[in-house]
Amino acid sequence: MLSPTYNFDCTELQQQITASNIELGEKGYSINHIDNPIYNDVPDTNEDFFAKTRRSIENLKEHQDIHVRLLRSKKTDLKTRH
Repeated sequence: MLSPTYNFDCTELQQQITASNIELGEKGYSINHIDNPIYNDVPDTNEDFFAKTRRSIENLKEHQDIHVRLLRSKKTDLKTRH
């Protein structure tokens, strides 16, 4: 079994999570933290993984109009088949 890796600087992420938790608490929501480590069998470093994820999200954002048209087209195709 692989062990979770925590060897990256998560200061900014932790600050964002903390700010979100405070905001949710002020709105009356309670936060229930769970221990849910990520096990990764990919040889990428954390930095590589996050860089790939960021590129993927930026690509989706840049081309979202194309993705929306494709999804709408697919939905229309499914409706006409029934």
